[in-house]
Amino acid sequence: MTNSQPVQWQTLIKHVIDLSKQKEGNEKEIACLRRGSSSVTEYYAYPYVLPHTDRFNQEQKTALLRAVAALVEYPEIPAFNTKGGRGYRSFGSWCYQLSKRLADDKKNTLNPDKPDVVGQRLAYLHTQPLEEAVLSVRRLLALARNLENPPALDKYNLVRTLIFWGNGLSSASQENRRQILRDYYSSFNYTLSQAEEDSPAEDQ
Repeated sequence: MTNSQPVQWQTLIKHVIDLSKQKEGNEKEIACLRRGSSSVTEYYAYPYVLPHTDRFNQEQKTALLRAVAALVEYPEIPAFNTKGGRGYRSFGSWCYQLSKRLADDKKNTLNPDKPDVVGQRLAYLHTQPLEEAVLSVRRLLALARNLENPPALDKYNLVRTLIFWGNGLSSASQENRRQILRDYYSSFNYTLSQAEEDSPAEDQ
């Protein structure tokens, strides 16, 4: 296999994205993939997901099952186009786009010092074990689904983030988890006008 070829789980995600565009005739598979959201029913998704988990540990297999179930549950959220030199959109950056759309709908101004519902959900995401983190992610996806034009989600990046969620103890796991919050707040634009408003008045 050459480096240009996708790894197995990426091939699966491409297939899942295609499923969201062509539901007719794929109802059984979609229903089974959705059941991967719970340890009680995940066995329905095994034939479709686990063949793509070579060299995965058990937690990574669970992460892929949960991630795919979430993507199938919210097909209304468009996939970010990573082709044409556009690179990728991290999940944290997508969350900022979600905050911005929610604020625009309510004609509000985003303020990083006063987190909105998205920022509040992200604040402790990095401290959560995998199953709780997936539930938090699903709540954010549910918020996006309710928008008329939800921001495009880099579904590969989200799945990769969950696959390498880890136990929160290793430096690699901690870095992967915190990257969401870093990218979210790095997306705020601190303008010159804001700087002038925030700076103390000069002594007269």
